[in-house]
Amino acid sequence: MPETAFRPCAGGCGAKVKAGRCPSCAGRADQRRRSRRTLTYSEPWWRAWRLWFVAYLVECGISPVCGATAPDGPTTNPSQCRREGVLVGESSTGSLHLHHEPELTDAEATNRARVCDHRRIVLLCDRCHNATTRHGGLSIAS
Repeated sequence: MPETAFRPCAGGCGAKVKAGRCPSCAGRADQRRRSRRTLTYSEPWWRAWRLWFVAYLVECGISPVCGATAPDGPTTNPSQCRREGVLVGESSTGSLHLHHEPELTDAEATNRARVCDHRRIVLLCDRCHNATTRHGGLSIAS
């Protein structure tokens, strides 16, 4: 079977890639996409919802550790800790990241009802969150 030919980066930098954008252009495109979002995760409404979500997990008898989801939460779980059977209850900043699975679209990211949909949230530690997201460890879903 022949190998895929390299072609120019879709970001316009001229780098040769197998498909799409090079990592540098992909990162810039992702950063531009995130900066267009009108909702931010440092607002009081998000902080209050985070507390509600963790309390909801506890109420359901689910320990708030890396890989935890609501009973009707996502079926795709990117937690390496869960796969390895490791219980991690906090990240370097203290609390776990609330990761949307699947990732929010641009349209969904401006809609609080979609952002606060407990059926799309997976708790992740720093290691699992950074391995899952494409933005170099910047936590937009904290």
